[in-house]
Amino acid sequence: MSISEKIESIGTPAKRPPVVLVLAMLLFLLATGGFYGAYMLLADTSGAMLGTPLSLLDHLPIHTFLVPGIILLIFMGVIPAITVLGVLRVELFHVFQRFSLLKRYSWAYCSSVFTGFFLTGWTVGEIILWGANSLSVIYMLWGILILLVCVVPKTRKHFAIINL
Repeated sequence: MSISEKIESIGTPAKRPPVVLVLAMLLFLLATGGFYGAYMLLADTSGAMLGTPLSLLDHLPIHTFLVPGIILLIFMGVIPAITVLGVLRVELFHVFQRFSLLKRYSWAYCSSVFTGFFLTGWTVGEIILWGANSLSVIYMLWGILILLVCVVPKTRKHFAIINL
């Protein structure tokens, strides 16, 4: 089976294990929250719409929430939203396979792993800068859960392009 045939077969619902649907749901909910949070930060870069004080930025080289809003939009909104589509239908964006760092797996798997690491790292950074709160702990655990779902053998096998 060629790589392009393998990529096309990944997206078929009949071959999709339930754990892949869990991954899609985790990414979908993350994207929804990412778009909401980005909108709130970009609509009012002072952070007032989210009840976030500008004093949180005192130790950073920025003075508004514009940059965090853009980062949130891209990395917690757009990328997870595209990844959800890829998790469910890899063939929709097969061109992304060229950029996959994990050549043995589909780009959607690689993007899922990246998203899990990014979310975990982002929240660890928040905890280091501002201390732990319930929301940061939830998002950190969410990132870890995405990573755990990615290492489940059925998930890895489903997204494998080269038989392991």
